[in-house]
Amino acid sequence: MTRLVIEGLVKRFGSVQALKSLNLDIAPGELISLLGPSGCGKTTTLRCVAGFEFADAGRVLFDDVDVSVQPPERRDIGMVFQNYALFPHMTVAQNLAFGLEMRRVGREGIAQRVRDALRMVQLDTMSDRFPRQLSGGQQQRVALARALVIEPKVLLLDEPLANLDATLREEMRFFIRDLQQRVGITTLYVTHDQSEAMVMSDRIVVMFDGQIAQMGRPEQIYAQPENRQVAQFIGRTQLIPGRVQARRSEQLIEFKSALGHITAPGAAQLGAGDAALLAIRPEAITLEATSADAASTPAGSWHACQVERTYFLGGTVDHVLTCSGGVSLIAQTAPAAALAPGRSGRLAIDPQQIWVLPEDRV
Repeated sequence: MTRLVIEGLVKRFGSVQALKSLNLDIAPGELISLLGPSGCGKTTTLRCVAGFEFADAGRVLFDDVDVSVQPPERRDIGMVFQNYALFPHMTVAQNLAFGLEMRRVGREGIAQRVRDALRMVQLDTMSDRFPRQLSGGQQQRVALARALVIEPKVLLLDEPLANLDATLREEMRFFIRDLQQRVGITTLYVTHDQSEAMVMSDRIVVMFDGQIAQMGRPEQIYAQPENRQVAQFIGRTQLIPGRVQARRSEQLIEFKSALGHITAPGAAQLGAGDAALLAIRPEAITLEATSADAASTPAGSWHACQVERTYFLGGTVDHVLTCSGGVSLIAQTAPAAALAPGRSGRLAIDPQQIWVLPEDRV
């Protein structure tokens, strides 16, 4: 297994700086996803690692060996493209054999490795078919097998599931992740699909404007965004402005906003008096109906609210709420617990599912 290190990578296209001194250290056997909006630099990063682009500054190292100026064929990488890039005039077996032939592997060795690779992706009965005779998911698995059959040091995947339908895409997420873990290959994965990154990654790198905004385990990225930009990009986050009243402990912050006082986990750099944002996701809110003549402010940790609109999403229903203090929130319930527009309700927020972050404008 190979350690992949990116040091101070800078890439310009004319007056546009696509990468701004990017640094990344990927452990042997780790799967890292580059996640971000279009134009953030994730594909440029992958292409610099692959050798399809040469950086203006910085280095790419495979196990401390600088490969920055080597062409793609000298870097010992396996690459899976968004469109799979299979040779249409070759059978499945021939597609896999091509890279081994270029490496001058013997005929018997090629045959054995092709058989093993096809068995690994569960296509050993389809070796004689042409790409046009395969489904999208099968073509995807052929592309994976072709990338892995050469036994590369690093596997690079550039939005490989983007062309699949939703059901097949979900199935392939688990297939690729399971395969990557069985093979144990260091992998860099580019995607704009947050669910894909959450399911597949050991760590996620969130990128904006050619820079890393946050890097961490999927649960860290989701639950503890480091700034407004990450919070608004990952999942569905509602940000309530307010101010830190006190720091109760290393983890807990007393926060005041239009909703009132809430004690919640928060960023380590926040202190008393700091402007901050409370990040709340729909699933962190419990919603209940109240009678029209109930007290306007329920006791305890409950907040009065009014249901303005609802949206049926199949397994869940989103409720657009107007809360005490004029705050607007979205709460999520099961269809059986949905409230009709116009109903009065009350909501409670799970303090373990919210996060206080600095009030920044990046």
